[in-house]
Amino acid sequence: MKLFAITALFTFFSLNITAQYNARPIHDFSVYKEIRKKHNPGLAGALSAVIPGGGQFYNKQPVKGIAILILESSAYYFMLRYSNREECISGNCKVNENKDLKTALLILIPVKTFIIFDAIHSAEKANQKLEIYFKGQQQIISAVNGPTVNFAPGMQLKYTF
Repeated sequence: MKLFAITALFTFFSLNITAQYNARPIHDFSVYKEIRKKHNPGLAGALSAVIPGGGQFYNKQPVKGIAILILESSAYYFMLRYSNREECISGNCKVNENKDLKTALLILIPVKTFIIFDAIHSAEKANQKLEIYFKGQQQIISAVNGPTVNFAPGMQLKYTF
């Protein structure tokens, strides 16, 4: 009888250990996935400086990216439309063409600066939201798993506050 009881207890605790190792987490949360979701503000600013709306597309803001692409493209169009390359190279630019070119540049430079800072700010804001989400998920995971006390292999006591 003692042998049967010892064998039954040993089998029970052994099965419990294998069940713990084979268990899958209830939550679908991976730290590595969350870290990869972080946006690099420097990369967002660089993309926005090189490609019209590139930083906004990187920050997953496609509507803003398309609007900026249209705005910058129209500014480049007006800048190139009124500059006649052959005459300006020789120094014979007409007054109205030179004025329109200056106006386009005066509009383009502040807009481009604003777009770059907007991309950087949007990336930082997305990272802040991600950190808040990440902290919340850590609290949920610790609440689900709860603190445990191990008495022996296979014997655990879980408690919550």
